[in-house]
Amino acid sequence: MKHSINRRTMLTIVAGASLCANLQVTAAQTRTIDGTLRYRDKKIIPKGQVEVFLKGSDANADPDTVKTLLTSDGSSQYITFSLELPAGTKISKVSQIVARLEREDGWLLARGSASLTVQTPVNITLNTVMY
Repeated sequence: MKHSINRRTMLTIVAGASLCANLQVTAAQTRTIDGTLRYRDKKIIPKGQVEVFLKGSDANADPDTVKTLLTSDGSSQYITFSLELPAGTKISKVSQIVARLEREDGWLLARGSASLTVQTPVNITLNTVMY
C-alpha cells in the first residue's frame, strides 16, 4: 500500500511542529525589565545597598520575588539593572519600578521610581530623602 503525503499534509505537520517548539520556548522564558539608576543632578551615587522592586503589580507571587539588590561603591554616576518578572506577574497601569538606596546601617539615603512601560528601558532618578 502506497502512502502519499500531499502538500497540505506536509504543511500541517511542519506548522504543528513549529507551534509546539514556539510554545515550549515561550513557556520557559521570563520577562526582564532593564533599567538605569542615576542620582539627582548627575552626581555620584553614594555608597550603599540599592533595592529595586516592582510595586503595584497584579502578581499572585510573593513581592520579594520581584526585586533585585545592587551595591553602590560610591564612585559611579549610574548603575544598570535587570529585574526578572515571574511568569504569573501581570503589569497594570499603576505599576512602578521603585529603587531605594540605604546605607550599611539601614538609613534611607535616596529613593526614586518610574512608571513601567512594556519593552522600554526604565530610567530612575534617585532623590535625596530628607528626615
